[in-house]
Amino acid sequence: MTTKSQMRTYAKKRLDKERFYRYQASKKISLKIASLIAQHNPQSILFYLPMAHEVDLRPLMWALRPYKRIYVPFMEHDSFKMVPFALPFFRSKYAILQPKKSHRTVTKVDMAIVPILAFDKAYKRIGFGKGMYDRFFARLTTKPITIFVQTKRIESPHILTDAYDIRADYVVTAKDFLIL
Repeated sequence: MTTKSQMRTYAKKRLDKERFYRYQASKKISLKIASLIAQHNPQSILFYLPMAHEVDLRPLMWALRPYKRIYVPFMEHDSFKMVPFALPFFRSKYAILQPKKSHRTVTKVDMAIVPILAFDKAYKRIGFGKGMYDRFFARLTTKPITIFVQTKRIESPHILTDAYDIRADYVVTAKDFLIL
């Protein structure tokens, strides 16, 4: 694979095959994420509400909610803003679950858990190609501890990303735990 687009196509096909194992993978990954949270003790954490092929961390989010400020993305224009993790959820125009829009503006978060399709040799994110996470991270006042999650490790041995693509501090899969 020589382009991000080719890598996306490849990763989507591989992850579609992993849907059956998503529940087991999500439990294993949740334990690893909980360990990182205990180690770093962030007060505010950006999670995400999962799509069908993504790691489901909602049980961990609910468990942490009484003790931490938990945020999730709310799609807005070409990026998103962080809103508190709270019911009810609605589907965005991209069919992604999200809570109601909040008028609160949050520009700093201590830790961000980011879903990925794949990553490249530079440990940068290959996502769905909309650039929402890249634009969002560019607008933050400080860089959070960034953890990429995926059910199965899919990486390119080549650098496919651009300078503006976000880089991980950790990559967590059901079988792997990479510290970068």
